[in-house]
Amino acid sequence: MKIPAFLKPHSITLVNYHKEEINHEKQSKETLIKNCKVNGIYADASVVTTGAVNLRVKDGIKITIDCSDVKEPYIRSEQWDKDLEHIGWTVHILGDYVLFNGVELAIIGFKEIDPFGKVEFIELTCQRR
Repeated sequence: MKIPAFLKPHSITLVNYHKEEINHEKQSKETLIKNCKVNGIYADASVVTTGAVNLRVKDGIKITIDCSDVKEPYIRSEQWDKDLEHIGWTVHILGDYVLFNGVELAIIGFKEIDPFGKVEFIELTCQRR
């Protein structure tokens, strides 16, 4: 089931951190995800305008990703952690974050939607860092 592109007008960059370090520096991989939906969950009165989306300082942000729109395959986090090559992309709650219109959003939760055994959609819950 594919969601029409006009319902997914946003682009984000997902930054995945690798568990291993090189020269005591964390290594990361960035994945550009086009055609996703970013929704604000308003919880605070102070508003920061970022592009077409108003983000409030302590807001939760819900991001819906259609995995079929991403060129690289989605890998469940357990498999990603075992694989040393880090092909594809994944989601971790601790360490990974999202860049949206120049704002860093920490991932505080996610849900894999896999109605037929293969993950088709990811719902991220994020918060400003």
